[in-house]
Amino acid sequence: MFALGGNEWLIVLLIFGSLAVIVSLFILALRGSTQSRTPSITAVRVSGSAADVLRDLQLAVAGCRNIAVRRDTADSLTARWHFVPVWAIAVAVLFFPFGLIALLARKTTDGTVVIEQQSDQVCLMRMGGEFSKDTIRAVNWVIESRS
Repeated sequence: MFALGGNEWLIVLLIFGSLAVIVSLFILALRGSTQSRTPSITAVRVSGSAADVLRDLQLAVAGCRNIAVRRDTADSLTARWHFVPVWAIAVAVLFFPFGLIALLARKTTDGTVVIEQQSDQVCLMRMGGEFSKDTIRAVNWVIESRS
């Protein structure tokens, strides 16, 4: 049959090693991230009625890209953010063209804002979960405009 020399074995090992890395990253992409993060909760008081604050939040967050906004209850707003993790982009570049499979990895995070009416013109805004930078800017804009 074929006899492989020293350099040819190295090339075969590199090819199989690269394929093993790509397959393991593909499996990781399908399973999603195994890390669980505990979301922090932040609370702030803003002026206005709960309905007005929620309307302003919904309008501000609607302009953010890759964000799906939904109203779970009458006093809450949830922003769902979809993105490709940085590691998937790095793998796609380093192991091109096979690494393009890593771009199938998508991460989804949720951030929720709950508004509670405390008095006539003061609301308590509680935020929990993870937000994108654009969503944080939109929420901060609403807080600043109502403070």
